[in-house]
Amino acid sequence: MSSSGASSSNLRPANTKDPAWKYGEYKSATEKHIVKCLLCSHLCSGGITRLKEHILHSPGANAKPCPRTTPEIRKEIEEFMNKKSEIKCRRGSFYSEDFARDIGDQQPHVGDDDIIEIGGPSSRPPPSKQRRKNTRGPMDLFCRGNVEDVVDQRLRGGPGQQTTLENRLKKEERKNAIQKIARWAITAGVSFHALTSRSFHVALEAIGRFGSGLAPPSMHEISETCLQEEVRETHKILEIHKGHWKTYGCTLMCDGWTDRRQRSLINFLANSPKGTMFLKSIDASAHSHTAIFLFKEINDVIENIIGKENVVQIVTDNAANYKAACQLVIERHPTIFWTPCAAHCIDLILEDIGKMHIRTISLARRITVFIYAHTQLLHCMRLFCNGDIVRPGPTRFATSFLTLQSLWEHKNALRTLMVADEWTKSKWCNLRTGKQTERTILSVQFWKGVQRALHAAIPLVHVLRLVDGDEKPSMGYLYNAMDRAKEKIKENYQYRPLQYGPVIEVIEGRWSRQMSSDLYHAGFVLNPGVWFKTADRDAAVQTHMLRCVQAMAKMEPDPEVEDRLQKQLDYYLQESGPFSWGTIVRARDNTIPVNWWDKYGGEVPELRKVAIKILGLTCSSSGCERNWSAFENVSCPYKFTKYDF
Repeated sequence: MSSSGASSSNLRPANTKDPAWKYGEYKSATEKHIVKCLLCSHLCSGGITRLKEHILHSPGANAKPCPRTTPEIRKEIEEFMNKKSEIKCRRGSFYSEDFARDIGDQQPHVGDDDIIEIGGPSSRPPPSKQRRKNTRGPMDLFCRGNVEDVVDQRLRGGPGQQTTLENRLKKEERKNAIQKIARWAITAGVSFHALTSRSFHVALEAIGRFGSGLAPPSMHEISETCLQEEVRETHKILEIHKGHWKTYGCTLMCDGWTDRRQRSLINFLANSPKGTMFLKSIDASAHSHTAIFLFKEINDVIENIIGKENVVQIVTDNAANYKAACQLVIERHPTIFWTPCAAHCIDLILEDIGKMHIRTISLARRITVFIYAHTQLLHCMRLFCNGDIVRPGPTRFATSFLTLQSLWEHKNALRTLMVADEWTKSKWCNLRTGKQTERTILSVQFWKGVQRALHAAIPLVHVLRLVDGDEKPSMGYLYNAMDRAKEKIKENYQYRPLQYGPVIEVIEGRWSRQMSSDLYHAGFVLNPGVWFKTADRDAAVQTHMLRCVQAMAKMEPDPEVEDRLQKQLDYYLQESGPFSWGTIVRARDNTIPVNWWDKYGGEVPELRKVAIKILGLTCSSSGCERNWSAFENVSCPYKFTKYDF
């Protein structure tokens, strides 16, 4: 009997006043991080805090609800927690709340076990030994980890700090703090989109680490001291990218744009599998954008910032002056390619297809303009369609077709709206434009036109998303993606040449004229996940291989290296040696091509080097165009002119 009592006492903290321990005990004397519920025998791996969540059925907690708890038990535990919280608010805590929360899981018997009676003077520590609430020591920093690592883990959705009952009691405090942040953002005119940036998350975490009493920075600190530090950090990042370019090569992207002040600016960026790096921006308002002028600027970036040996290709739009400038660059640096922007080319194709369906697009535009011009009608439409019908796309003409697709998806809802009381008894149905909108939406011919337009455009929009995205380098996928898009268009038109013929003719006309770079063929051949699946069905196999050889010869003009590359290419194409191993063959489908060559290309070192550089390339300069609207919103752009990025 005595041994049993001793055993039971070892499974609970001594002298605890926490009523939760009446309904739980440690799993064993050596496993005190696991608490067993005595009501239902469920094991809680988060200590006594997790047991309370289990018994209280706490919303948002990870604990499984206890099926045998009672209202009386929950009331008993909640009263204890509320009393403990009040005492903490009056007297503070001997530990920083954040620090205690971090170490709470390592010490399950600390934090929620006892109420420390501090009402009398004898229970209060001597003044010299009292710790202020937010005092932090070296161990705090050691235990908490790097601020940016914590934020990255949180943004990835990985395991963060455990949700505790105390955190939920601070819900009102958080609400108040968030409201203050919102008020600052609104009054200062800060874009709400800025609140999603990683740097904002890092700043909040750093402020939280500091605690109460952080003095706000002055304008001088931000505009001088902090800005100089950020410039130094940017140069460090640039050096990291330069080291990456030596192995993987890079794409130099040039993009011209005009800001709100009508200044003509040209931006230069470098893209690689490491990411896109801004290099410099010039104000070219005082210059004519001739081929000679553009050549000098592009060549300056190649020779003085990136290094000519690190540049594989230049990507620009398809304008004649950029094309002529890049031809001058190639004459000076024969190993560099010029590649027109694939996103721009596809957008031009969509423009040509749009002209073939101009009436359908015009009618669709009238519908959206009319609906969005009347707020009450817009509200009704959103109720019937469960959302908006206008969809933004990566380019202007892609947006037109995505809106057509949205109209098609909401066809039944829009037609239902046209016969509902919300429309028939409204003032809008009697307007001239309202009657036109109603006739269009109820027209069978209009919807047939929408369907025909989508048959031609949507496969190309999918290709546009591939080249415009940042998830993976697109060079190894573009050629095959365009072939699949053309095949899908034929399928959509049920392989009727009279219907798909004009569309394919438009695609071939633009594509063969502007996108005939050897790099696209080389990327197709060197992407193992695509090549070995489609090569036997592609009528132009020999053309692809010859163009691949030409691309490699341009990149490595040494005849001896070129001969070795040819032998190694045959070794790869014949699936010889390790390239025939099951593990490596299976890895073709689930490994990014650059990583596949980096990992398995050791038998063919020269080919591995070239393949990595080709497959790591982008096909579009549109990725750098998305950010310039934010650049002109910088409050003091003149500050940046002092620094050479």
